[in-house]
Amino acid sequence: MSETLPISLHVASDAQHSLVKICSVANRLEAQLNFITMTAGWFADPENEILIEFYINSSPYFPEKQFPASDEFIVLADDVHLAYYKSEHCYQCYIELTVAEVNAAKQKNAVLTAILDKKLSIVLNKIANKHEMPSI
Repeated sequence: MSETLPISLHVASDAQHSLVKICSVANRLEAQLNFITMTAGWFADPENEILIEFYINSSPYFPEKQFPASDEFIVLADDVHLAYYKSEHCYQCYIELTVAEVNAAKQKNAVLTAILDKKLSIVLNKIANKHEMPSI
């Protein structure tokens, strides 16, 4: 029996076509972020466990129009949006890799990891602050 991890990363097909290694980078970051947040005690209370789903795109995406039923919609930046569903204790986070970021990542593989790690960490720290959990 496999158990779903609290943080998941999903890569859209447009991003997969733009950046060949993005799925392996996303898998590594997913494991790393789950480990860091679990050791920080984010998921110690199963009754109030928050699920965080990241969706990574390399084309503009405006989810607010598609997810009007969320309890809260936060725009952290033009390329980072969050939808919070209180009854499900779930965040859906939309991360866009800009054209400049995609081009930089194509030039040097390590750039992709750095860009995604930074954007994901900013979102996670925003969520941590909102729910009075330790920053990562």
